[in-house]
Order: sequence, then C-alpha cells, then structure tokens
Amino acid sequence: VFPRFKYMSGDPPMGVGYLAAYLKKTLQVDISIIDTTFTRYFKNIFDNLKENKPDILGIYTDGIMAPDAIAIADWAKNHKIYTIFGGPQATVSPEFFIAHADVVVRGEGELILTDIIRNYGRKDLSDVLGVWWKRDGEIVKNAPNQNFIGLDDIPFPERALLPMDKYLYYWSYLDALDTKKYGTTMMVSRGCPFSCT
Repeated sequence: VFPRFKYMSGDPPMGVGYLAAYLKKTLQVDISIIDTTFTRYFKNIFDNLKENKPDILGIYTDGIMAPDAIAIADWAKNHKIYTIFGGPQATVSPEFFIAHADVVVRGEGELILTDIIRNYGRKDLSDVLGVWWKRDGEIVKNAPNQNFIGLDDIPFPERALLPMDKYLYYWSYLDALDTKKYGTTMMVSRGCPFSCT
C-alpha cells in the first residue's frame, strides 16, 4: 500500500514499483499495489484487502503518510494480515511503527523483503538483517543490513501495477515546453549527495 492521501502528484511511487518488479523477478510472487494518490479513501483499501486476502501486506511510509499508514496497519492487524512497514519514516523511526506491525524494514527494501518472504512460513526472522520484528510479543532488533543492491540488478519498476494514465496526466514538469508533452519519473541513483544533519 502506498497511502498518499494528503496530496495529488504526478510522481508515481517509484520505490514500491521497484520492490514489486524485484519480488516478481526474484520470487515469482503474485503482487499488487494499492496506490491511494487518486482514490483517497480507506474504504477502497479495506475492500481491496478483504477481496484479495493477501498473505503479507507491505505499507510504505514517509512522515506525511505515517498517521494513515498506521491506521491501515491497525486494520490489517485486526484482520490477522501479516503486516510490514517500510520507507524512509520506518527506517528512521522503527520504534514508532513496530507496535502496529509484525515487521519494520530499515533501509533498502529489495533484499530485506525478499528474505522476509522466504522466511514467512516459519515466522523466524533471526537471520534477516535490517529488520525489527516480534518474537512472542517481544521486539527483536536485528543488525542493520549493510548490503546494498546495485541499480543494474533491479528490473525497471512495475508500472503496470500503477495508474500510469493518471500519473502522466498530472506530471506537469514539461508544461513550460508544451502542454501536450507527457513524461514520468525515473530513478538513476539512490541516496543523497549532501551532508544534512
């Protein structure tokens, strides 16, 4: 779930698109993305989850999305869905999210999420680096994952799972050139070159 309720944007959620593509390629899993950018109602999410009954629910969160992400996780927890938080806010504030989910991913998600899914049946994440998780109600804080994936090892994002027609319509960066030109976002690097504190 990509719970962008607060604002409409022409920028598709590249992170979840890359995760979906990598998981499909690596594990051949069935995956879907619930993107609320253009359908901003909890009911849509909950109806989708009731209908599709996922084994695992991953929720992306940044600072703006955190309250909505937690509301979704709490609903999923009440419906016995194995729930994982990821994204920048989960990475920097795992203690804030672990009470609402089974697992919190800290850092790049591709390798970590693959390991979580491989271990899903036995529900033991002792060997999975980069996660906080629960064992018998106790929070376990695994060591950070220092393995970073090369961008050349990630397939292009799974745009077919996103409402790209709407993203193309709302992507306004080319308006200065011509209002009939369409484009979309791509990612050519990860991380930040600056030294912010």
